[in-house]
Amino acid sequence: MTPNSLRQQEQRTGWLLSLPALILLLLVFAYPIGSAFWSSVFTQNLGTQLEPVFTGLENYARMLADGRFWNAIGNTTVFTVISLTLELILGIIVALVLDQQFRGRGIVRTIGILPYHWYSSLGITHCGDGTGLGMDF
Repeated sequence: MTPNSLRQQEQRTGWLLSLPALILLLLVFAYPIGSAFWSSVFTQNLGTQLEPVFTGLENYARMLADGRFWNAIGNTTVFTVISLTLELILGIIVALVLDQQFRGRGIVRTIGILPYHWYSSLGITHCGDGTGLGMDF
């Protein structure tokens, strides 16, 4: 077997092994996004049983012309920039402090990481049916 054909076979095997995960990603992400877009090109009064009316991109044009939309975009941008900046600065400060040699450093690090462990273990072991599998049937 030549190196080229072996490489092609490995690539084909890699894609075949990745296929179930890719299909799952499509179902989990692409379908809801596509469904939301499809719903967005219709106008429907949710208080009635009337059939939805196709409006095309009119909903988007109306949204882009609305000042409240741009106000919300501005608020979200300001909030995101401020919170990410503060989180980055505080994270670097905490990392630098915990990187120093001091008595009880291991205990402080353990206390810092425990909440992450607790959330994952509580999510697995206390999921309604008592089996720890998170199946509420």
